[in-house]
Amino acid sequence: HHAKIPLHEVAKAIVGTSPDVGLNVIVLGAGSGVLETRLVQDLAAMQSKVDVDLCLLDISQPLLSVAYKHAVETLGGIAGVNIWAMQGNFHRLGSYTRLNAQPSRTPRTRVYTILGCTLASLDDEAQFVMDNLNAIARPSDYLVLDLQLACGKTPEEIMASEPALRSEIPKPTARWLEGPIRRSCPDVRDIQMSCRLDPAPVQGSYTLTVLATVRSQSQGERVFSMFRFRRHDKSLFIRTMDELGWELVACPPMNPPPDREVSAVLVFRRR
Repeated sequence: HHAKIPLHEVAKAIVGTSPDVGLNVIVLGAGSGVLETRLVQDLAAMQSKVDVDLCLLDISQPLLSVAYKHAVETLGGIAGVNIWAMQGNFHRLGSYTRLNAQPSRTPRTRVYTILGCTLASLDDEAQFVMDNLNAIARPSDYLVLDLQLACGKTPEEIMASEPALRSEIPKPTARWLEGPIRRSCPDVRDIQMSCRLDPAPVQGSYTLTVLATVRSQSQGERVFSMFRFRRHDKSLFIRTMDELGWELVACPPMNPPPDREVSAVLVFRRR
């Protein structure tokens, strides 16, 4: 998924509509920082005068240190690129004054990114945009995000065509999800992973919840919710964002374009 995201086209859409403007790239949920670092590389390469400020924001200090190290090693030699990191919760964007500061003499445009399927970690995507981004974003600010796309519109269509519901959880994924259980419950005898279809708040979207049925020697059968995947209808999501004040600037095809569209990257601009 990461390798297929056309970050070069994303950068072209941003620089093409905001030429000769300094950019503040604010990474919401930095993770490993690989995608965002590649995006800043492309942005810097397309600017006539390099002027990019990269802020990595994550609630996890270990992840943040990994992302910062990768960004410095990759971008540290590019004049005009400034890199810094902040440990924090992106649900409290309005309280971070340094992120919201705007120089009085030199106008800058902010580029918010929510990449790596981070959007699926939000309880309500539209509510997050209204309560957080809309509270601080200025006209002409950008938002770059990626989606995993829905396999149907009705429960019947989804159950018939969603691969996660039609087959077993892949073994590597199951082993990864079992890790916390096996480390905390050494007397586990058996773990069975399954996927359940659940509703989601944004129109046209649904949730896939991974459940672990655990049997151990000391306790009876228990069921844990281990992970959540979110699928979206692209056109309905774009319409929702438009209603919230974000117009679509670009939706470049994945590279190379797949036979069936399973994910998308979208570039929005604040009206």
